[in-house]
Amino acid sequence: ASIARKNKDSLKDENISVETLTFLATTLAMLFEGITLVVVGAPEIHFSLIVIFLGPFLMSIFLIFSQSRQISDTSAISEKSDFAVLPILKLTFFIMCILALSKVLQNIFGQKGLFVLTFLVSLFEIHGSVIANVQLHDADVINVKFLGELLSLSLLASYTSKLFLIWSMAQAKFKKKILNYTLFLFLSLLASWLISRLL
Repeated sequence: ASIARKNKDSLKDENISVETLTFLATTLAMLFEGITLVVVGAPEIHFSLIVIFLGPFLMSIFLIFSQSRQISDTSAISEKSDFAVLPILKLTFFIMCILALSKVLQNIFGQKGLFVLTFLVSLFEIHGSVIANVQLHDADVINVKFLGELLSLSLLASYTSKLFLIWSMAQAKFKKKILNYTLFLFLSLLASWLISRLL
């Protein structure tokens, strides 16, 4: 949302490349964080779960590399950022609520409830969804295959929400560029999901 607002107010076309690179970098960070949560959160690491992240992860690296070659002024990339504790505490509380809600919906609605909750939560915040689903797997509530489905759904929802924010707030050139890159990420996610189902 922040990137889309900046792009809307931006008058320079060259800023689009920097904003696109920022968008891709945050996407890569999200994927790295997702892999870390799965690896650290599960007592047994199933390779099929890592594969789901692998396609979008590699595609993000490739897109970042190709986009960074288009940027001549690297000084435009650096911006001041402040570390804040309150957002981390809010995120922790949010994750605890999602964990509780996941277990309740699993008991009431079964797998359909988890599909709906995973999609809705991941539209806004993917971390809580991934952590909750890994915890459900560790408690033997869901199996590895179903966890893979939920992780794929989380990534799909996260990309969808980011695409919606850019599409509804940014300028036309930026929208087109992000749409093209996101389609590549969708395709890489689809390929990773299909491979993970074969493992």
